[in-house]
Amino acid sequence: MSPRSRKLLAAALGAAVLVSIALEILVPADHGPGWISYWFHHTPGFHAAMGFTGCWLIVKASKLLGKVWLQRPEDYYGEADPHAEAGEAGAAHGGEEAGSHAH
Repeated sequence: MSPRSRKLLAAALGAAVLVSIALEILVPADHGPGWISYWFHHTPGFHAAMGFTGCWLIVKASKLLGKVWLQRPEDYYGEADPHAEAGEAGAAHGGEEAGSHAH
């Protein structure tokens, strides 16, 4: 992603957050009788901040999980065949090429 695209995306996301906060201030959030209302329901920007924090925590936790549990060292399955890199696989098997049979 180019730096210009990155700046444009950040500006668009920032504008979306500002519009969301403005709507939370301007539009009353009255759900009617029977709904319990807590302090954070009336705090402008709380839900946007909570969503951002939740997404950030999911990304960080998944990266940590990937490093600790999923990633393996390069030699996890053993060392590579030293002849395969040099193109000498046939020399390791008596000079015969794979797939050819002596009749």
